[in-house]
Amino acid sequence: VRPHVTPLVETILRDTTGDNTPELARLHAARAFQQLAAALATSEEDESECEQMWTKALQSQLLRLMGTSPTLASVVCDCLATMSPTAYQQLPNKLQISCMSSLLCCARDDEPAVRAAAVQALASFLTFPTLSQDEQFMNDGCDVICQLLKDPVPLVCGKAAWALGNLTDMLLKTQHVEEIVTPIQLIKTSMEAAQGKVKVRANAVRALGNLLGLLKERHLSRPEYKDVPLRASELLVKNASATNSMKVSWNACYALGSLLKNEAIHEASSSWQDVVLPALCHLLVRSYNFKVRTNACVALACVPARRYYGTHYIPAWQAVVDGLESVDIMMDFKEVKHKDGLIEQLCMTLCHLTLVVEFTDLSALYEVGIYHLDTLRRYMTSFYKTSVPQCAETVLRVAEGLDPLKKEPLSDLQLEAVNMLLDVFKNNEHKYSDSLF
Repeated sequence: VRPHVTPLVETILRDTTGDNTPELARLHAARAFQQLAAALATSEEDESECEQMWTKALQSQLLRLMGTSPTLASVVCDCLATMSPTAYQQLPNKLQISCMSSLLCCARDDEPAVRAAAVQALASFLTFPTLSQDEQFMNDGCDVICQLLKDPVPLVCGKAAWALGNLTDMLLKTQHVEEIVTPIQLIKTSMEAAQGKVKVRANAVRALGNLLGLLKERHLSRPEYKDVPLRASELLVKNASATNSMKVSWNACYALGSLLKNEAIHEASSSWQDVVLPALCHLLVRSYNFKVRTNACVALACVPARRYYGTHYIPAWQAVVDGLESVDIMMDFKEVKHKDGLIEQLCMTLCHLTLVVEFTDLSALYEVGIYHLDTLRRYMTSFYKTSVPQCAETVLRVAEGLDPLKKEPLSDLQLEAVNMLLDVFKNNEHKYSDSLF
């Protein structure tokens, strides 16, 4: 097929943009162009051909079709959504501006189908590295997305939520949010969307997690941000606990991980931790969906320091141990394909919790671990032997980090707790005094 691409593109563009071509023929030709563009965009071998194709298409007035009928306008937006970042980058500046302005215009069209197609294409454009530096486009795109999130047509607001997620992905990657938009504006928009329909909530909680990850001390010191951590955490926990959509739950758990990872939010307030950490522990043990359990487990391991766990450190340990004990209990046999991933993450989270342990935790930790010692040994040994080298290195680092604890002024019970942990992570043959059982 490759040798025939150029003449095929020329024929399609002739039928798409020809003045005397019937609308139905234009429609089918535009759909053919969309399929061809999508195929070329995924092939590295055809990269230069793809760039040439788009230049020809835009120079042959493809965008002009947007003004002929709503159906053709939506199809042209679908075509633009297939454009690769490289192809866009190689376009002359004039054609780049034409693409952006056309999509922003269509996003405000009277026809819902056109608005939906335009915002979907905008969502794709928001992933382009070139456009992440274009503040005017990002600003305009942000305004359009926030407006379409309130659209009465579910299809439109669903696509807008996906675009919001892509926008915040880009902001998190480039870390220049305040040059484009005030974070509190997008946070409020995301929180409002996270209370909407299921298809909107899945991307709204993703966006909210990204935005919480962006917050710095300078934001949190302002009055308008005072209640953000608690309100956002309550909303995310509610979505994480939802049983009507697993995608919403997965994304909400991931967003809670972004919240827990941000030290600035921990330092600004701690009341929200009493909402988030017990909820994650509950999901880790009680959720019937193993991917939700895994994501809850990932979030628990995002806390950067022991002091941020507060009184929830031992309950987090208990939840991970209970998670290992109950990993064979499945309400749905389809979950078996996610079992290995869950076990691996439980072991990784156990490593993280042990890395941040303090000697004051040891007595309580002994009571948690000693009754599950065989389980801990078995899974950690398997994890060490079968995981990728980075995971095995983590286990060794945990074992090395336990040795300094022996230099602390430990009670007999605390010393036995250290020996127990060394037994788990080094597989040493420590003996526990009968008086402690």
